[in-house]
Amino acid sequence: MVFPPQEENAQGLWRIAEGVAEVQDLLEPGVTAAPKQPKRRRPSREQIANLVQRATEFWSLRDRRMDEDLSLYRMAEIPEGEGEVVIRNIPWVMVEKASSILSKQPPSIDAVPPENRLKEAAQAIEDFLRYAWEVWDRRWMQALHGPLLRDIAHFLCLRGWVTIRISYNADAPPGEIPVDLHVCDPRQVYPQLGSSGLRYVVHRYWATVGEILDEWPEAEKRLSGRDEDEVVEVVAYYDDWWHYLEVDGIEVKPPTEHGYGFVPWVVATGLGAPVRATTHDQTHWTQEVGVSIFHGIKRAYRQLNRLVSQLATEVARVANPPTVYYYDPARPDNPQPIRLSAGATNFLYFDRERVEVLQVTPNPANAAPVMQALLDDVEKGGLPGVLWGVGQGSGFALTLQTDAAMDTLHPLTRVLEQVIEQVNQRALELIRDLHDGPVGYLVRDPLTGRLVSGQAITPDLIAAVGTRTVVRFRKVAPRDRVQMAQLAALLTDKKLISLETARDEFLGIENPQRENERVLADLAYLDPEVTREVLVPWALARTDPVLYELWRQAKLRKEQQEEQKRTSAPERPGGAPPPQAAPPGMPPQALPPQLATLMNLLQHSQASVSGGQGEEAPPGVPGVEPLPGAGEIPGLV
Repeated sequence: MVFPPQEENAQGLWRIAEGVAEVQDLLEPGVTAAPKQPKRRRPSREQIANLVQRATEFWSLRDRRMDEDLSLYRMAEIPEGEGEVVIRNIPWVMVEKASSILSKQPPSIDAVPPENRLKEAAQAIEDFLRYAWEVWDRRWMQALHGPLLRDIAHFLCLRGWVTIRISYNADAPPGEIPVDLHVCDPRQVYPQLGSSGLRYVVHRYWATVGEILDEWPEAEKRLSGRDEDEVVEVVAYYDDWWHYLEVDGIEVKPPTEHGYGFVPWVVATGLGAPVRATTHDQTHWTQEVGVSIFHGIKRAYRQLNRLVSQLATEVARVANPPTVYYYDPARPDNPQPIRLSAGATNFLYFDRERVEVLQVTPNPANAAPVMQALLDDVEKGGLPGVLWGVGQGSGFALTLQTDAAMDTLHPLTRVLEQVIEQVNQRALELIRDLHDGPVGYLVRDPLTGRLVSGQAITPDLIAAVGTRTVVRFRKVAPRDRVQMAQLAALLTDKKLISLETARDEFLGIENPQRENERVLADLAYLDPEVTREVLVPWALARTDPVLYELWRQAKLRKEQQEEQKRTSAPERPGGAPPPQAAPPGMPPQALPPQLATLMNLLQHSQASVSGGQGEEAPPGVPGVEPLPGAGEIPGLV
């Protein structure tokens, strides 16, 4: 999608224009950021090959554990022993359920402006990032993947890692988002850590020739003559300045500058022990870095499969039990097998032959304690039943159970928040440092929530606001929305929380600020004056022009009649004010006008205050002539 130039969409970009004006006030004229310089020399191909080999060997135990987890997830591990085989689907459903819970609620994205005057510009960056994630999600799903956030959570639950590569696309059409997002299988990514983060990353994976040519067009000469569905091995190297690529041992892209100034990867781990190398173990700690969500129940899960398989074998043995056949050796023919199917008839020599069924099935009650212990371990080490909607107890008890169950997903939620924050930061940095001109995006209508108009952000806008964002997942556990809405209404009615907090914390609305604008718009629509004076003529003009013309003429006649009434009303002499209405229950003229003026207690008190200290000024009203005969009345002068 190509957006129109900014000057052609001035009405839709007025907020951005204000933000850019504020940015220009903040930026010092003539001062530009110094260009970034490489921190290390250009590596040779031999050096990169050595780093690739060392990184792959360093994480070999992690790879072995990931392969084991994938085998359990696919239910491909067969329990030892003879008889029936039963494999429960606990790892599969745990990963699928946890990834669905984590990706169900969209995260809130808040840009942190350095000054309050840049709030509108920060809101523009928030809208851009929300739209960018929608674009990345659409691109990811077009490649036959699931939703982007769900697949990220799936890798985190199954592999225990999240690995995302970010790249700048200089060939993006004008106005398009020039940042590409590549979610990679953590089993194929080998990071090298430093004291302050990543030093370099090796990406070793297998892909078809068609996929390689689509992402790396420069490989066409090296891969000419090969079928597009042929699978080849790809090895890529990334550090904070250099990039290298080879396919099946053939150099496709020599060490080349990407010029980002940072390693273009986001690598994060969720669960697992935080231990590192010790005196007694310098290598095995890598196996525990970033484990799967079912890592703690693998032993109990295997034992449970073995026990259930044994019980299934005994059940099958009851359906077709072993037998002992005592036959007469004096019979000239061979003994015939006994048929134990329903309705079968067997003929035996009386008192010479017999059949006994061997009862070797143990009592199921003997296996009940072991089964209960294994199920309890799986319940505590996996996802509690309340997250599956099978909790028992009162509403308060279920709330406590749900909060306790969310402890399992809390580390994963925090990791996803950090991953999205890092992706946002890197994307904004790439646009700020490498892109020229505005980047277009679509915004949603405050009333309908649909994408309706285009706006744009600029590198200067990002430089002024900054690249820091705060991402937060709200409650991802199952909740009673009716109960939460009632609680939010009660707290806001008692003025204990604000409406924005209620929308954010209790109702889980993605953008509370935008929702407040929608509420204000609804209030305008519900106002009787707006409905009568604006919405009614607007609706009539769109639906029935004839009726609108009749309504307009009737309104004009009514206005003319009101104007005639105002002009024909007689004017009062001397500009006297209109008489005020008397209080209820009192006749309109309780006293003569002169006495009514004198009986104004407020004016009396004001006139008395004007007297000297220790003296009581005679009550009276300043500026009012005394009545005839007032001197004969005590107290009136």
